Amino acid sequence: MPANFKWQTDEEDDWVEEMEAGGATAVSLTRRVWFRPVLIASLVLILTGSVLFWQLTRRVEETTNGIEADIMASYELLAAAADQKDVELFRSLHAHTGRQTSWGYSLDKLMTNDSQLWNGRRPGITPLTDSPQVAEIILAPDLDRAELITEQSYVVQTAADVTQTLTLNWTHNYELQTDGRWLMTAPDDEFWGEWQTYESQRLRFSYPARDETVALEFAAALDEELEQLCRWSADLSTLPPCPDDWQYQVRWDQEPGSLADFGQSRDEMFYDDFDNGKFIIAMPAPTLVGTPATEAGEQILLDLYVRHTLAEIVRYGFQNAMSTNWYRFSGYNQASLHRLLTVMGVTVWPPPVIPRSDPGPPPIPWPEQAVALTCLDESGQNAALFHVQPESGRQSTVFAETGVVDVQLLSEGRLLAQVWTGTEASWQLIKPDGTAVSLPATEEPVERMYGDGRYFVAPIPASEKYAPSSGYYALDWKQCLQTDCQWRQLPGRPIWSPDGTQLVLQAWPEGDWISQVWYGKSFYGPFELVAEGDSPVWLDEATFSYRSATFSDESDAELVAVPMDGEPETIVTLAGLEAVLPAKEDDESSWFYLADAHSDLFLMTVVRFQSTPASSSRPRQKNYLLLFDGRSQETTVVAEGETVRGNFAGDGRSLILREYNYDSGIWSLSRYDIAQKQTEPLIQYNATAAAALPINLSRGSMLDWSADGQWLLIFRDGVLILLAPDYNYKHVIVPDTPGCFNAAWIAP
Repeated sequence: MPANFKWQTDEEDDWVEEMEAGGATAVSLTRRVWFRPVLIASLVLILTGSVLFWQLTRRVEETTNGIEADIMASYELLAAAADQKDVELFRSLHAHTGRQTSWGYSLDKLMTNDSQLWNGRRPGITPLTDSPQVAEIILAPDLDRAELITEQSYVVQTAADVTQTLTLNWTHNYELQTDGRWLMTAPDDEFWGEWQTYESQRLRFSYPARDETVALEFAAALDEELEQLCRWSADLSTLPPCPDDWQYQVRWDQEPGSLADFGQSRDEMFYDDFDNGKFIIAMPAPTLVGTPATEAGEQILLDLYVRHTLAEIVRYGFQNAMSTNWYRFSGYNQASLHRLLTVMGVTVWPPPVIPRSDPGPPPIPWPEQAVALTCLDESGQNAALFHVQPESGRQSTVFAETGVVDVQLLSEGRLLAQVWTGTEASWQLIKPDGTAVSLPATEEPVERMYGDGRYFVAPIPASEKYAPSSGYYALDWKQCLQTDCQWRQLPGRPIWSPDGTQLVLQAWPEGDWISQVWYGKSFYGPFELVAEGDSPVWLDEATFSYRSATFSDESDAELVAVPMDGEPETIVTLAGLEAVLPAKEDDESSWFYLADAHSDLFLMTVVRFQSTPASSSRPRQKNYLLLFDGRSQETTVVAEGETVRGNFAGDGRSLILREYNYDSGIWSLSRYDIAQKQTEPLIQYNATAAAALPINLSRGSMLDWSADGQWLLIFRDGVLILLAPDYNYKHVIVPDTPGCFNAAWIAP
């Protein structure tokens, strides 16, 4: 047999295979014994780790949620304190020591002056919600600092008369204090970055680095507008020229108080610390106004900034060009400015948020009267008188002449026209046929004149600035149609009786602030001193009233009625009116005046004035309207508010109340039913958004009743509103141009 042959039997072969199989089984069992505890231990470790991780995550989440809830609660309480103007609570919820001192003071000042600005209201745009909503809270890794992001959406009317939606958000910084409270704090220096400066021929512009992207776009756009403005100034006498070395200076501020300068009609925007004789326009940085959520929103905000800044530059230049005549011809100048800004595309006409006419025909006949409307003519350089038909709104020219800056409607279709030559003013009586009669010059030059029925009245300039007029000139215009056209000097401001024959005067003896009341049986006198007092008002043909009080003490003030055929009689006292009002604070003083009267009903206004600087939740001034019934001696509180005013309706059965809320920008008109003692709203709209500019283009609210006492004419923001209060029906007439500044019913 071969040497390498290995003998095996079948049995042996099977046995080896069985042995090999058995050996493998032994090895496998050994490995299983070793792997099982490792697997179990690993599973236990994984499970334990998962539980620990879940518990840790849950604890971190609970901690985070707790911190966010604390921050949210602090913010909501701060917002509520701002709404209620609770200065002490508001101040306790933000930091105000160390590096926070200036920032905290600025925040307090903003909240005190206008809490709605702090809480999301922005001039020229209409919010879609009452207040900003919290969008996100971002905690720092060490959980001792946080950023709270709020947002709010607005409706914006652009210069192109297109309505768009804008969403803004704000970043509020919070820090954990040593006492465990979360307080709002000022951003650190890194938040704003370094100050940057942009300079060109027409513009010097300072801004924080955080807003650099929008700042550079703003500077380029404003530069282009300034070049256009300088081209305009070459063609318009109402704007100053643009010398080559003239620079407009703009600064974007970081302090929250600067929000009060954005879109406000007040000269504080122009700082007194002039730089090389140039004024500075200070505005809040866009980060304070709000960061847009979209690129489209960035363009909207940029447009708002350019329009606001350009409008302020134009206003400053316009007022500077008119110098002292800005206030002398205030109606004409405001209308000219409004028209100029509209032509330049800075604002739109008509205003975007004015009330709309109610549908359908009126519930009562239209009055048989037209409306006299004073506006600029087509050239935009002269004042003209127009007639407007109530039903159709058709506007027709009645009088327009070169150089006229004011036209006032007199009785019997006559007009008083004021002409300005550029150096001096003169006045003319315009007859219904359009012919003019020049009025003689007064002994002393006068700055203003007004028509009062059949008389022209002009205050004699005071000898000292801010002092009252020492007397008045008056002229009977009917005499000017004959031969005796002469001015007479009256001892005070005349108030004519309803039939125009008698007059009572309020006079201030020269150099004396104590007011006196005088009476005259006719325009030609004689005049007799009645008493020390002020605010004379005719109650009927035979009785007038005045307020009796000394200049230094209002506590003994009385409303006194003076009948022509009897002795003076006290109607009501300030003490009696105060008895139905809340108790005065220690730092409050008060005074009152007669707002209106009808038969035996007297509408009184009591003004509470805070004598110390505003440092609490109360407004600095508050008006109370009270209705005093002379027969029953009952006094009813009708309304209260910082600016609320009131007058009797044409029929005397109700009161028309009007108020402008500085916080919200809302102008409202309401009707108070005297018999029911109930108030119902008539008109309400956002007057701030109506202007959409940092300029007050309205001269307030002009109200005039139709002869039948059924229709109230309201002139505000350049538009006419015909209101039938008993039916809550309104008809809105938009004049052809934005340059209107006076309106009244024409006597039938």
